[in-house]
Amino acid sequence: MHTIRLYLLVFSLALSAAAHADDWSKVYDLTGKPELRVDTHDADVRIEPWDQNKIEARVTTRGWHIGSGGLEIVEH
Repeated sequence: MHTIRLYLLVFSLALSAAAHADDWSKVYDLTGKPELRVDTHDADVRIEPWDQNKIEARVTTRGWHIGSGGLEIVEH
């Protein structure tokens, strides 16, 4: 009986880790002639134009942690 409980606990922990999501966002006010560059590997990227003088960047992960030991975001 204890073995079954342990397997269920491990399975539950694995599911919660896979469902883990992080969010990151930043808004850049535009001046001059702006340039947008996006480099990524194995990601779904969507770029939507709008009539604002700013760029809003949002990153949402599924199953990955943003930060040390996880997904690295380099921005400037």
